[in-house]
Amino acid sequence: MDLTPKKGSAVTDENGQASIRIDKCQSADVHILPEGALKANADGYLKDSLLVSANGRFSDGSIPQKWNSKYAKFLPGGSTATIRLYREPKATVAFIVPNGYQGIVTVHFKPSSTFVTGGIGQREFTFHATEKGRVVVNATPLLFDSIPEVKKVCSRVFYADGSPVPKVTKDGFGVGFVARSYDKDGYRLILFIGTNAEYMNVWWPLQGEAFNRPAFDKHFSIAD
Repeated sequence: MDLTPKKGSAVTDENGQASIRIDKCQSADVHILPEGALKANADGYLKDSLLVSANGRFSDGSIPQKWNSKYAKFLPGGSTATIRLYREPKATVAFIVPNGYQGIVTVHFKPSSTFVTGGIGQREFTFHATEKGRVVVNATPLLFDSIPEVKKVCSRVFYADGSPVPKVTKDGFGVGFVARSYDKDGYRLILFIGTNAEYMNVWWPLQGEAFNRPAFDKHFSIAD
């Protein structure tokens, strides 16, 4: 039995609409199949995609397709899929903490039911932390796609006066990446601003096999 997903493509009409065949697998002998993806691209726009389940249902797009598919929300069978493309360039984000802030910084990107943040065409966004270091972002797909890579996220942290928070070093003071997690509730990120010794005390329990999920969640529950 050939269960290889069949590739297909289509060009939209002037209204951005197109029809494309989605193969389904209805074999009772198959319990798990990898999801496919419905991808869309256009000149001058950012690419995007939706997951397609084994039985031909589309994800609703609220969770980025590159995340683990077990968190995706799928539309009812027979639904029409809509992929909304944003004009280039990609968005950038910056996190602002109070002057002199030290301690945990939690960032929570929550899926938003809207598709525009700020003004139409805006591509630079700043999000301010509370006095306790909490940042909450109602994230459109554009903002989910703008989440900095782990190795770059610390360079996007600034004090309220506009000066960048330095990266933590072995003998210095600064900001360091601690841990991240993504699930059905969005993307959560923990950073720490302080000395290297203080940073390591927070960083170590949340690494690799030692990852402590209750400890991770607690940082967010006490941040308010």
